[in-house]
Amino acid sequence: MVVPVGHAAAQLHDPVGQVPSLRTGRELEHPRAQVGQVRGQAGDPCVLVLGQGPVALGALVGVRLVARGVGRGEQFREPGVLTELTDEQRGFAGIYFFAGRGLVAAADPDEPEARDRATIAHELGHALVDQRIGLPRTDLWPYSQDADLRDAALTVVEGDAALVQLRYWLHHVPIEQQLAAPQALDPYAVDPDSPVFHLDQHLRLPYRIGLDRACDAWLAGGTEAVDALHDDLPETMHEAIFGAGPPTIEPPDPQVPDDLDPLGDEPFGVGPLLTALQAPGNDPNEGFDDAFERAQAWTGGTSWVWTDEDDPDAGTVAIVLTDGGTGSAPLCDTIRAWRTRAAPDASESTDELGLVRRTADRTELVRCDHDVVWFVAGPDRDTLAAIVEVG
Repeated sequence: MVVPVGHAAAQLHDPVGQVPSLRTGRELEHPRAQVGQVRGQAGDPCVLVLGQGPVALGALVGVRLVARGVGRGEQFREPGVLTELTDEQRGFAGIYFFAGRGLVAAADPDEPEARDRATIAHELGHALVDQRIGLPRTDLWPYSQDADLRDAALTVVEGDAALVQLRYWLHHVPIEQQLAAPQALDPYAVDPDSPVFHLDQHLRLPYRIGLDRACDAWLAGGTEAVDALHDDLPETMHEAIFGAGPPTIEPPDPQVPDDLDPLGDEPFGVGPLLTALQAPGNDPNEGFDDAFERAQAWTGGTSWVWTDEDDPDAGTVAIVLTDGGTGSAPLCDTIRAWRTRAAPDASESTDELGLVRRTADRTELVRCDHDVVWFVAGPDRDTLAAIVEVG
């Protein structure tokens, strides 16, 4: 995780006020030198804060909250967002501070485990690149307004650091420790039994795609080739995953019934489409084996969310996609099949509106109009008809 903060070396302390529980001011001379060797560059000193147990993890959560303008710690209130999901279920998380040369890690202050040291290496990788090349400020416009653009940039930022982490593990962790923690070779794998598999998969996707890109670049041209990735950041996840493709097509805007209050809209890129296809209804067992090939049909997308002024808990969602890529199936067929796998017990009917699916408390619509695919879910058919302008 990367958070913007000024003068982090002086300011690094437990942001939830538990200073005695964390050790501060430790210089990372030994791992810094090893990471510099792996990354092919020297770096300036970094300050590390180490702590263990719930207090340390609470500190990390505190940083995440104040980085978004919530909670204590005025010096952390600059909005920041390079979000890294390390495996907190196994007791470890890490943060690098933008332009600050500071790290926070939840680990044993005296003897960090091998897995912990590898993730510290990941954060040091961020520090080295930030010091020499500079990291994109994904907390600022335009990244802050476009999740697809931000995720695309993260494939380079996090892929570079993930490669540093992997090479550090292979070169500087004793073989017996490697054998004791084989999961470290795939640190961004998602537990298929996770109750939030879909969310985990979505947040880790830039890391997994980025590691593949960084590995390919390093094998082709070493450190210079990895550096070059930072000079030409992809602008969409489609570009990051599949390379240059057809131009992005702006989907049409939905019509908004008067009784719905908008909560917001944002681009719906290949990233969320992929993770939806990999775990329909949050069940990876229902995932499509050809999810990547199907997602390649995407050429644009937007998602919208509204609430009902008379029933604030009853949300209405619309996802509008455009089809024009080289997918293995038309996007219309893919979205229909996705909803069938996600809610297999829903009743189905087809009319002039499209494919209408009903559960006990929700109505869904999949409507295909030439190259535009609508998925809308809300309280009733009339609401959905109004959104897609069908009377």
